Amino acid sequence: MELGSLNIDAIITLAVILAVVIGLIRDIARPELILIGALGLLLFTGVVDPDRALKGFANPAVFTIGALYVVAAGVQRTEALRAVDEFLLPRTGKLQGVLTRLMGVTAFLSAFLNNTPIVAMLVPRIQ
Repeated sequence: MELGSLNIDAIITLAVILAVVIGLIRDIARPELILIGALGLLLFTGVVDPDRALKGFANPAVFTIGALYVVAAGVQRTEALRAVDEFLLPRTGKLQGVLTRLMGVTAFLSAFLNNTPIVAMLVPRIQ
C-alpha cells in the first residue's frame, strides 16, 4: 500500500504508533504515561471519538486486573507471604530446586487465577 493512498487519520495513527514504540523502547517516560499520551493525541486530533476511546475502560476485566494489582501490592508490603517466600526461595537452596518449586506453585496458581497478578506478585520476590 502506498503512503499516498492513506487518508490523514491513518497517517496520524501510524505516526502515533511509531512514536509509542520508540518511546517504549527508549524508555522516555513511564509506559502508562506514553500510552495515555498517545490516546490523548488521537482524541485531540479527532482520529478517535471520546466514546470509543473510553469504551475499553468500562470492561470489567480491566477493573479486575487493576484490583488484583492492588491486592498483590498489599500482600507484598505486609509481607503476608513470608512463609511462602521461605519455602520457594530458601537461602541455601540450589537453583534447580528453587526453579522446580517456583514452577510448581506458579502452575498451580495459574490454573485458578489470571497470570498477570501472579507475575506481579512473584517478580519482586525473585528479584
